[in-house]
Amino acid sequence: MMIRILPKLENAEQWHDFIQREQRYCFVNEPETLVDLQSNHLMITLLNKGVRNGRQAIKYSIGAKTSSDPIKYFIAHCRFSLSFMLYLLEQLDFSKTVLDYDGLGNGHALSIRRFFAREREILSPSLLSNLAPLSEWPARWSLGALLSLLANHQYHYLYGSKTANQNMAPRLDGLALLLNILDKPSRYKVRTHEEELLINRDGQPFAVLMPKLPGALPRPVLQAPEVRLTLPPAPVLDGRDYLN
Repeated sequence: MMIRILPKLENAEQWHDFIQREQRYCFVNEPETLVDLQSNHLMITLLNKGVRNGRQAIKYSIGAKTSSDPIKYFIAHCRFSLSFMLYLLEQLDFSKTVLDYDGLGNGHALSIRRFFAREREILSPSLLSNLAPLSEWPARWSLGALLSLLANHQYHYLYGSKTANQNMAPRLDGLALLLNILDKPSRYKVRTHEEELLINRDGQPFAVLMPKLPGALPRPVLQAPEVRLTLPPAPVLDGRDYLN
């Protein structure tokens, strides 16, 4: 799944545009967060420390069981500013598991939880900033080029290796694979086979990826070996050299 990255959520217009989207789930660059607006809850995951493993991230859940109105009032109460919202959340005492508030007006109660995220497949956008899309087929594939493909979803398909799984090859999640390679790159190797990339883990077939790149697949340059011919001396008959 491709996740949109928004520069900021700092005013009413930006929140309105976000709420109107079909997929209300995005990264925000400043402050670096993952924002997920569900039916009755607003989920905010903090990524401002360069989170590489989602289970290291602090997560807030704000909302109510039966109505989306408390979320609307909460966002407005925070001046439509994600930065100010996080500032207020950081001032709260989370010695209890859940904090309940009923002072938002119109009798709407609000519950706030703070916990560690469980999702491993979360990366800070800043960690991916240097993984620019590939503009052409590289002459030689490396793990760095593979990470760029995964970060920018530049592939037609990504399946588990049929050799590793004798049943039907399962479709793999590119972001999860990227995280695993970042965690322990020494476990992974990549090589080409025709137009596919074969990915090994711990020396065993693990995944098959078909790149989606502009231009043509580079073909190897064949260079003819240098050949030197050494001819034997011409025969001399009757004391006469017939070649000279």
